[in-house]
Amino acid sequence: MEKWKVIEYYRDIARREGVKKPTGRVKIALIYPNVYEIASQNLGFQFVYKLFNETDGIACERFVLDFYEDNLSIENQRFLREFDIIAVSINFEEDVLNLVKFLHSQKIPILSRDRGSDYPPIIAGGALTVINPQILIDIVDIILCGDFRPIYESTKSIFTDYQDKNRFIDVLKQFNFSVYSGQNRLAKPAIDYSCEPIFSTIKSCKGDFSDLFLVEASRGCRFSCRFCTTGYNLRPYRKVDIDKIKEIIENESFSDNIGIISAAFGDIDGLDNLLSWMIQKRLKISVSSLRIDSLKKEMLEKLKLLGVRSITIAEEVVSEKLKKLIKKNITEHQIYDVVEKVAEAGIENLKLYYIFCLPGEGVDDVSSMVKRIKNIGEIFRAVQRDRHNRLGKIKVSINVFNPKPFTPMQYFPLVREDEYNEKLKILSELKKIPNLKFDIMPYKDAVIQSILAKAQKNIYELYICYINNDFNLKKALKNFDYSYIYLSHDKYPWEDLVEPIFPIENIKMEYERCLQLIKN
Repeated sequence: MEKWKVIEYYRDIARREGVKKPTGRVKIALIYPNVYEIASQNLGFQFVYKLFNETDGIACERFVLDFYEDNLSIENQRFLREFDIIAVSINFEEDVLNLVKFLHSQKIPILSRDRGSDYPPIIAGGALTVINPQILIDIVDIILCGDFRPIYESTKSIFTDYQDKNRFIDVLKQFNFSVYSGQNRLAKPAIDYSCEPIFSTIKSCKGDFSDLFLVEASRGCRFSCRFCTTGYNLRPYRKVDIDKIKEIIENESFSDNIGIISAAFGDIDGLDNLLSWMIQKRLKISVSSLRIDSLKKEMLEKLKLLGVRSITIAEEVVSEKLKKLIKKNITEHQIYDVVEKVAEAGIENLKLYYIFCLPGEGVDDVSSMVKRIKNIGEIFRAVQRDRHNRLGKIKVSINVFNPKPFTPMQYFPLVREDEYNEKLKILSELKKIPNLKFDIMPYKDAVIQSILAKAQKNIYELYICYINNDFNLKKALKNFDYSYIYLSHDKYPWEDLVEPIFPIENIKMEYERCLQLIKN
């Protein structure tokens, strides 16, 4: 796209957001390696931006990837190379490829070893740095691992006093939450124990959620599902005081539409009180996935009054043996009871999440999943028809099990394609269920996710292949050895970089229990 069009595009965003243009001696480029609509809804990205710009002497500007070659910052429409420091906020594996493409388009070498002092230092933070820093270690100069609030409290003066790239990196390396190539000790992720919630500070001007004010109600998760990174990598579970949430909504919100961020929404202390207060204030609410065992009739009725039209529940698996395997013990009675209650409350849309191709899973387990979804559909449609004179809508998302670092199930390999295809045929029976939409993760997507999630020491070779094949990932993979996703290892590279929040001995103990469950 022509440069003047990019300038006008970002000027329009800056004008509609109403964000004050930052000024300061030290100029920091804050990159979220995805498009504006996704970046603007990320609370961590907004929080880092807020902290930087609240600091005297620092001017932080955002980069999103709506463009690549001619991309500019949102606030002052500057090029990336004009900044003193480049900071990357990254949470999802696939976004690493976007970062590689963007750096290359800006004529910045993607590997840190190829960047001399003429290039700005590149640092990275975000959830991905705790989960598997190996994926970034060859790209960035230094990784700041953990929650940014305590990290910034320790390093603020290093940013404000910035003069020299090498000095900046050397000083940051001295902190135990720093991860970098060639380190000789385990980094320890910084943890924010303050329970101070983060919330929207910028009103997004684009996308389906542009009018949504987001506020954090908890961090981490009190459950320990063996496949889930949140329960293991984002510990400890921290809850925000309900009165604090009310205060933030009262004083900081720019909208009547409130999004509550929590991995376990139904388990928030004082939730009933919060919902009643929001009803009195005539607010609307949006919530993420809800645990089945926390959904009560009274809660659903209040959610309906608060404008909720869709409920998302994640049963994940159906058979009892697989429930024990992943450690998510939701009974058949519970799921049917909740589906009935959702329909009775007048909530017309139901979203379901499932996983298939787990270790120890047979074709009978997949058939049971199809039967479960069929039964849920019958219950939901019947109640909607009898109570509300409509059928309601159900959407099902079915993902391939992908082993994640620092979880007990990291030691399992990705399913082979022939087994995937065999089970996919069974899932095709879902087409026969009326008024149901479903999507199933393609196998190629599962492969890419696994390659990145379990990135090994050779991952930088993929980035080079990606560039050399004009960012055609399919071609790049032909020249990259990713056989590791089909193998089980006793130890992984990330274990030599970061001290896990959940002790590795306990992770291995949970893995042994998985093996015993599969054997039995």
